[in-house]
Amino acid sequence: MQWCNGTFEMVARTLSGLEHVLAKEFRNCGIQDTRIVTRAVKFKGTLRDLYKLNIEVRTALNILIPMDHMINSSILFLLI
Repeated sequence: MQWCNGTFEMVARTLSGLEHVLAKEFRNCGIQDTRIVTRAVKFKGTLRDLYKLNIEVRTALNILIPMDHMINSSILFLLI
């Protein structure tokens, strides 16, 4: 699967007002490519980064992976 290898975009949701705190936590964990949006921080990272952030980051509510990075659309169609 393509999302297992390489870098892909993810979104970390947070509470309103904590976006800058979350971005700082990401920088402390080695994630430099971040973009602050409303109640979230978008960033690029690897699957390893995803697991590391789930353990170390405290201000994220959850980390989302866009479906187009996770599952090929033809496979998704077959699952429905």
